[in-house]
Amino acid sequence: MLAERSTSYGFFSLFTKRKVLVVAQQGITDVYPETFLSKLIKGALKRKVYQKADLIHAWGHVMVPAMLKHKAIPSKIMILPKGIDLENFTFSTSGKTQNEEHIAIVTRSFKSYYNHKVIIKSIALLKERGIKIKFIFVGGGELLESSKELAHKLGVSSYIDFLGVVKNEELPLWLSKANIYVSIPQTEGVSASLFEAMASGCFPIVSDLPGTRAFISNGRNGLLVPRIQLKAWLMP
Repeated sequence: MLAERSTSYGFFSLFTKRKVLVVAQQGITDVYPETFLSKLIKGALKRKVYQKADLIHAWGHVMVPAMLKHKAIPSKIMILPKGIDLENFTFSTSGKTQNEEHIAIVTRSFKSYYNHKVIIKSIALLKERGIKIKFIFVGGGELLESSKELAHKLGVSSYIDFLGVVKNEELPLWLSKANIYVSIPQTEGVSASLFEAMASGCFPIVSDLPGTRAFISNGRNGLLVPRIQLKAWLMP
């Protein structure tokens, strides 16, 4: 039995009688949001799940400290990043650098912790400075409509294509059109979305977090947005 997240399906795994249980931790910590109540309840839950698990799958080294904190047995931890199908996501820069207009893509769902509104405010700042970059937003979520409203309010609707949810088989096509990938979440583990973008030849601009720092060298194969700058943008 595979429990994809220790604090969701991992909880249900406590009630099964399967002989072998594999638990995967997706983020730096599955205890999120990091409030007192969440730490108390989810922290206790994780410890029970890890005690029962036969194998604990970490997507990256950055996840191990939280596992050990919640009493995971080191010998049960397997570190293996979640891969992507390179037959679907093909690296190519041909055509991307020939266009006069740069195209950036965002492929995260419209959740508060992915900070789409910060990206939209950044687009408005680029517009003020005479820098034109076309943005493609892929994905749905509860903040999609309010994000569209913000884009209209800031006068950057013509700079953005909101595609909504697309079929999985269509995503590689959209990534192939872009030469920049943008993702600035508040927290991140090991991002499959980042891998998909890099595999497609997109230059990543992402939050400076342990999970992204493991794969991005600032100024070499991407740009890392310092957390202090991101925090400033998040302030009202």
